[in-house]
Amino acid sequence: MARLADAAQRRSPKLVSNVLRAVYRTQSQKPQFAAYRLPADISRLDHLTPALLIITDESGDRQIALEADALQARGWIVRHINHTDEQGALAALQLTTRLIFVGTHSTETIERFTAEAGRLQVPIWRLQQRPFGDTVDGRPLLVPVRDAKSLGKRGTRYQADTAERARFWELPGASLKPETAPLRVMLVNTYYKPRSYGGATLVAEEMARRLGKREVEVAVFTTQETTQDGNGRVLRYCVDDQDVLSVPTTPGADYRADEPAGMAAAFGRWLDSFRPNIVHVHALQTLGLSLLTECRLRNIPYVITLHDSWWLCYRQFMVKADGHFCFQTKIDLAVCEACNPEASDVRERAAAMREGLEHAAYLLSPGRTHRALHIANGIPAERIGISRNGFLRPMHPRTPRSAAQPVRFGFVGGNEAVKGYPLIRTVFETLSHGNWELVLVDNKLNLGTRSMFVGHWKTKGLVRVVPAYTTTSLDDFYDQIDVLLFPSQWEESYGLTVREALARDIWVIATQPGGQAEDVRDGENGTLISLSGDPDELRAAVERVIQDAPRLENYSNPYKDDLASYEQQVSELHALYESLLGRRRPGT
Repeated sequence: MARLADAAQRRSPKLVSNVLRAVYRTQSQKPQFAAYRLPADISRLDHLTPALLIITDESGDRQIALEADALQARGWIVRHINHTDEQGALAALQLTTRLIFVGTHSTETIERFTAEAGRLQVPIWRLQQRPFGDTVDGRPLLVPVRDAKSLGKRGTRYQADTAERARFWELPGASLKPETAPLRVMLVNTYYKPRSYGGATLVAEEMARRLGKREVEVAVFTTQETTQDGNGRVLRYCVDDQDVLSVPTTPGADYRADEPAGMAAAFGRWLDSFRPNIVHVHALQTLGLSLLTECRLRNIPYVITLHDSWWLCYRQFMVKADGHFCFQTKIDLAVCEACNPEASDVRERAAAMREGLEHAAYLLSPGRTHRALHIANGIPAERIGISRNGFLRPMHPRTPRSAAQPVRFGFVGGNEAVKGYPLIRTVFETLSHGNWELVLVDNKLNLGTRSMFVGHWKTKGLVRVVPAYTTTSLDDFYDQIDVLLFPSQWEESYGLTVREALARDIWVIATQPGGQAEDVRDGENGTLISLSGDPDELRAAVERVIQDAPRLENYSNPYKDDLASYEQQVSELHALYESLLGRRRPGT
């Protein structure tokens, strides 16, 4: 996960001029992103439902309204918005394929809307002003707008063929997609490029990109953090030739995110515009359960990937306030209420979560342990499957380890107690010998801050801190270590770095049970320890590896071919979508 920390630094070749800032509250699991720019390469409009936005002044126009009603009857989405509602109009513009200005507007208003329409490649028209007439054969006369300057000129005759000017009203309606049309999937995740963070986000982004290569039409619904002054607006942009709609979220919003943020309305409009066959929900935090209701209202099936314990646990990771694992299997809500004494809605939340899961077309878990947890809490086994996450395979062979080198340990989990960081410090400060090196990844360094301070550690070996690695420096990082430490203190749903290490012939010391341990064979490609948090157990595992250092020199993981791949994962997902929709392709 740490390699994702620099994702906010990555840029698209085409960028809009306005810079948005995502300012986060100081929380251990959330980074403070630097300023980022949204990609501007909006690819096309023909994959969206035809939508007309009419921005009017106070006068309005009855004939325009009648013609718009006729378009709506042919399947268009039509919205009338007064120019004084600037935020509403800019939000509606994100899902618009044609824009009409009616009446008189200020130069500032014109420039703002034409700039945004230009970014979205939305054609702009205006009602022809008198004295030259405003109808053609009794229909409103519209002329295309070339730029903001031409829109602002009143009474300027547009020298074009009359038929061309009237052709606007002959625009085709919204045709229904036949069963043979490309599959249309909408992905939902709280983060998305360029605001990438977390394992669920990486999976969602990679699946979207690979589905697109399979000629599946993909759209994304995600959030953008509000600025410090509370501002923010709906924005559509394009990543990997796929449309993304981002909506400001409310800090601290959880499953009831719609109440302060209006998520349901924005998501419903995005569903109406893109018209997906199926919706795949990844991380729903800060987006809210109301999105699932919008799917049900439109009879659109949805799949949920259970990336963590958010659906079962008020605290998301089944980790108590003291940083220790809860150890519940069958959830007792009385225990949850005692764990969250300040919360009055523990039972209400649990009921709402259960309803959302029950209406899903299918549920997916990254691993066996996580699946078993949800089955223990009432999910029928036949309604939940396993979708093992892929990862980036090595691009070149591992650099051979020298016998003269100390045993090099690596830790990528961050400075949180639940990831085992204090446990690692305790163990390495008490090792009696110094023929080892510890490499700690601080995923905040790429963001201009620091979260790990080791100058006061008292150790006999070398401890050094390095920045988070990127997709291009992934192999270089793993070339620096011989053993990956993964002493997580909760039952992880998966464990990305464990798979990255196993694929690169790195010995892994990990806790069990949990998804992090499912590809580790104790004594063959790693060492498994309990979730007890006992430093003596981790110390014993570390010392055994140091004593058996010659084994690491020519070590090769005999089970690395059994690890999941992105291509395998996307193939399984594609087949699942088709099966749920009754569109299974021949040979699958």
